[in-house]
Amino acid sequence: VEPVYHPNGIQAEEFFRYILEFSRSSEYADYGFAGLAEIRLGEKKYAEALSLCDEAIENNILMSKELDLRFTRARALAELSKYKEAKEEFEEIARTREWRGEKTGASLYWLGLMEERQATDKDGYARAVAYYRRCYMTWKKYEVWAAKSYFAEAKILATKLDQKDGAKRLLQEMLEKDRIKDTREGVEAKAYLLGL
Repeated sequence: VEPVYHPNGIQAEEFFRYILEFSRSSEYADYGFAGLAEIRLGEKKYAEALSLCDEAIENNILMSKELDLRFTRARALAELSKYKEAKEEFEEIARTREWRGEKTGASLYWLGLMEERQATDKDGYARAVAYYRRCYMTWKKYEVWAAKSYFAEAKILATKLDQKDGAKRLLQEMLEKDRIKDTREGVEAKAYLLGL
């Protein structure tokens, strides 16, 4: 049974700590590591999240939560500006056939986000756009990541690549998609489109 995350994280954190303290050698130990790492990431304690993931991976505590641990590790690395390592981890997730699904789309979004954060010229922004496009074109059924990718690309087109008309067309396309238009990014995109 997968643990349920309590909205304020307190009960969940106690549960995950209990697993690590009393069931470290059980088949559920990776739930403790993955759960605590995700909580630390949410608290913006990126180094702690990374440490938890690394401990689980180095000690091969990777039963059913390996993908979650690797995805959390990659995001922690990205937030710590360790882009080369993060890129390797996200690319590994994206190309592993057994992990195909939401985390694949999420990894493509994060690869685009990292390129965007590091971009210093049009080529850098173009690389970010390529990842964003791959995400929303290939993994559109995961509307949260598709919406984030659409909106991120539109903002790059409008502000960094001097393509406001392209940004408008892209936002209109985004807002025509029923599953995407009601996401948080969809709502923000409506307002952003009005300002273009």
